[in-house]
Amino acid sequence: MATVTGTGGALVGNTPTDYAPGTGYKLRIVPDNFNINTSIAVNVTLTRPAPPEAQTSYAYCPGENPTQLTAKGDNLRWYNDSGQLPGAPNPPKDVASSYNVTQTVSGCQSNFTTIKVSIKPKSDRPNVSNKDYCQNEPAKTLSEAASGANLKWYESNGTTELSGDFRPGTGEAGNKTYRVSQEYNGCRSDQAEFSIRVKPRPGAPGVKSAESVCQNTSASSDQLRAAVTSGNDLRWYETEQGGAGNGQVPNPRTGNAGLQTYFVSQTLDGCEGPRAKVEQEIKSAPSLPTVATNPVLHCLNDAASTLSATGNQLKWYRQANGGNSEASISISTDQVRTDTYYVTQTGTNGCESGRQSLEVRINPKSDPPGVSNREYCRNDPAKPLSELTSGAAKPKWYDDGNGSELNGDFRPGTGDVGNKTYQVTQEYNGCRSDPAKFNIRVKAIPAAPVTQKAPDICQLVQRPNAEISASARGEALRWYETEQGGAGRGQAPNPLTGSAGQQNYFVSQTVEGCESPRSKVKQTVLPAPALPTVAANPVLRCLNEAVAVLTASGVQLKWYRQANGGSSEPEISTATDQVRTDTYYVTQTGTNGCESGRQSVEVRVLARPTAPEVT
Repeated sequence: MATVTGTGGALVGNTPTDYAPGTGYKLRIVPDNFNINTSIAVNVTLTRPAPPEAQTSYAYCPGENPTQLTAKGDNLRWYNDSGQLPGAPNPPKDVASSYNVTQTVSGCQSNFTTIKVSIKPKSDRPNVSNKDYCQNEPAKTLSEAASGANLKWYESNGTTELSGDFRPGTGEAGNKTYRVSQEYNGCRSDQAEFSIRVKPRPGAPGVKSAESVCQNTSASSDQLRAAVTSGNDLRWYETEQGGAGNGQVPNPRTGNAGLQTYFVSQTLDGCEGPRAKVEQEIKSAPSLPTVATNPVLHCLNDAASTLSATGNQLKWYRQANGGNSEASISISTDQVRTDTYYVTQTGTNGCESGRQSLEVRINPKSDPPGVSNREYCRNDPAKPLSELTSGAAKPKWYDDGNGSELNGDFRPGTGDVGNKTYQVTQEYNGCRSDPAKFNIRVKAIPAAPVTQKAPDICQLVQRPNAEISASARGEALRWYETEQGGAGRGQAPNPLTGSAGQQNYFVSQTVEGCESPRSKVKQTVLPAPALPTVAANPVLRCLNEAVAVLTASGVQLKWYRQANGGSSEPEISTATDQVRTDTYYVTQTGTNGCESGRQSVEVRVLARPTAPEVT
């Protein structure tokens, strides 16, 4: 219930603040005497303006000056925890605060709009690390000295800002301070300080020339180590600039004679100084001594010998490297083996040459060559000795009787029947074999076979060779057509009866592979008579004509039904019972008993013509 006052016109009163604006409210006016009957009731509509528009929160970084608060509305009224303020407030610096603001429209005041002002914490300082550089070493950018968000870099005064790509100078030794801050929540951190230290480089180490060494020797690093007179944490190089250094002192390079150069630096506090040059003379070694023969070849059980070479102050070794030298080396030949020895010479400068290898081979004796005995017939041309011992290596031939050496082209004589012995040796791996003996036998030529005249034979008669074969006696007979030359054969020839006259055949015998001179076998070929003559040839007959006997002119005629072979007939009668053509043959025999060749007679039986037509 509210109490209202006023006279005459308007009534003034307060409504509860928790009433929501809207309709449905009634106002009843009751007099002081609380006489309800005299009260007046009216409908009332409650209205209230909206709260003013404003940013409801502010956040400031420490040390930042807040701005005066603002809101959008009519007849604004500002409040804090202490009550209403005379106007829009300025929030205090570095302290959180809260404010309310209303607006009044048509005499009605709105509800509060609350505005809160907060103070954000600063970002943490970024992580930093101090950096050391050697004088004149390229420095890294400042960005690599710290880690954080939205970094800002400053000179040591904290106000002069630098780029993160800034590279500190390293030309002068000393310390330099820089600062850096970061920001990750809108509030920049306090500055972190870090230092860049530029360390001075040391000077080059003190050196002197290294002691000279001989070419090709395995010199130690002692001479180079002794050439450095002062310095710490040394590093050795092959070149004056660039290249990779080595903390180990190098062994001298002795492959080439002349002045060898090395470079060395020292390092202090992690900074390397310039390089000093160390020189060392490599004295030239003499050339290898010369050996007349390499490898040296000896045969098993040869007399022992001492190795030799040409050079100055020779030293002999049994190893390619290391070992003790010897003034000389004698080799033993008691077993088959291969050994390698080494020899050096020393020059006038005291340097020893490289080691010349010398191989010594103790080879076994060669095996005697394979040989075979040979036989020749007397006066046959003999082959040279070189063809009798084919396959031998470096052969040498000797006469077994007197031991004289023979040339490989030597051909043993075959004029005298008998045996002759020769020797041959061979050599491989430089060692000659014991001699192998072989025999040359010269065999006698047999006498010509005994022959007799072969029986006479008629011309044109084909006879076997039995009569000629029986005309000679001997071993392994060979027959020839000529007295000299030509190819012989083991079978006696068939008689040659194509021509009348004397035919000669030649025959030899072979005894123990040696062929004798040829003997002559004679045979007389008696002449055959001429062919008999026939009156008509061909003989023509008609079909079914009377049978007739064939006729010819000659002596002791013989008739045949074949051109060769077959039995003879004293006469031949021809039949005419069918049309055909036949051939017959006729010979005559001479006074020497030889039959002539066969004369052919053709007999044709012809068909008779048909009878003529008559009218």
